[in-house]
Amino acid sequence: MIKVSNASLPLFQGFQEFWQYLLRAIMNRSELQIWQGLDRFGNVCWHIYDPKTGRSLQADSEAEVRTWIEQQYYQQR
Repeated sequence: MIKVSNASLPLFQGFQEFWQYLLRAIMNRSELQIWQGLDRFGNVCWHIYDPKTGRSLQADSEAEVRTWIEQQYYQQR
């Protein structure tokens, strides 16, 4: 895991978000995308993006990710 100082955290987060956006644009995938990142305090967080619906979430735990996914799929059926 990469350690980032608090002073450079906004720059690092911006780069990380840009990289994820670029990957999504290149891949143009329709499947659910989940990746791990850092919040503004340097804590691990999870990002979820559903390109089919355009919905996204930033979660603090894997359990929150699972709950969100289950709710999204049950709402669509």
